[in-house]
Amino acid sequence: MAVVPWDTVASTMSAPAERLEEALGAMRHAREQLLTTETAYRRAIKALDQGKHIGDVLDIIAAASTRSDLNSALGELEHSRHLARLAMFARGIDEGLSMSELGRKMGISRQLAARYAHEVSADTG
Repeated sequence: MAVVPWDTVASTMSAPAERLEEALGAMRHAREQLLTTETAYRRAIKALDQGKHIGDVLDIIAAASTRSDLNSALGELEHSRHLARLAMFARGIDEGLSMSELGRKMGISRQLAARYAHEVSADTG
């Protein structure tokens, strides 16, 4: 994963709750897109059961935009979750927790904890 710019990391250090709120918003958006995609899939099944050609079915469900919208929402969700985890990690480091302890508490490997530590400290010099 790419190193997050320092201005983003700096804002995560002071605002884990804000980052979690952003993640909740991304979760709501992803959930809406999942429901929209589920509806499209159900329409596709119905159309296929009616004997429609696959090209027509893909047009009926607007497959390209449905896929793109879902991928975008899931990407936003993953990015916001990452920033929330970084914010909590940074706050934990600020509060004196070790990388190992944070890794255990967050349920992540030592390698991932080391990557988070690197991301948090990458631009602090």
